[in-house]
Amino acid sequence: MIRAGKLDRKIIIYRSGPEVLDAQGVPSFTDTTIATLRAQLLEQNWADQNTDAGVSGQWRATFRTRWHADIGLSDTVEYEGDRFEVIGINEIGRRNGLDIQVSGEKSP
Repeated sequence: MIRAGKLDRKIIIYRSGPEVLDAQGVPSFTDTTIATLRAQLLEQNWADQNTDAGVSGQWRATFRTRWHADIGLSDTVEYEGDRFEVIGINEIGRRNGLDIQVSGEKSP
């Protein structure tokens, strides 16, 4: 059981829509909001990577939220104004909740 008092963060789940061509023929993508969920931030960590452009930081986190059937690995999560790729989804119990693992660059 997930206690409501622990769900102290807000995340927004987005899915990329179909490619649309504008008047000049340039493709553009539209994101569709799948859900706005309350979540608990279970863990977070930084992984620094050396690249040609310098040191790049990769932020990884795990969010626990109530069950939602329409979340997939192709979706993105917005948290505190930054977008992150979903890299893993684990079901808690039998449709009781989800642990969503995300990764991406986070602004300081």
